[in-house]
Amino acid sequence: MPDTPIVAIVQLRIRPGQVAAARETLAKSIPDTRAFPGCLNVTLLADNADEQRITLVEEWASLEHDRAYRKWRAGAGAVPGMADLFEGIPQFSQHTRIGE
Repeated sequence: MPDTPIVAIVQLRIRPGQVAAARETLAKSIPDTRAFPGCLNVTLLADNADEQRITLVEEWASLEHDRAYRKWRAGAGAVPGMADLFEGIPQFSQHTRIGE
């Protein structure tokens, strides 16, 4: 299903003492994500019960677009210093809408 839109959910845990810096860095990176080919939307969410938890909800035109974006962010599109703001491995999942 190469032309099926997908929703990618990325959950991040911010290092203690880095909440403001992490939120600012993520917010500054969102325009580049939205401009990436195949990005339909991206929403950055702060957890109201845990300020160290951030969730990104990304909508992509296809799995191939999402994969191209991940590859770009891991290489030429990497944000300097971003990895130092987070702890652990980001939780990542991909979803397809049903019932619409």
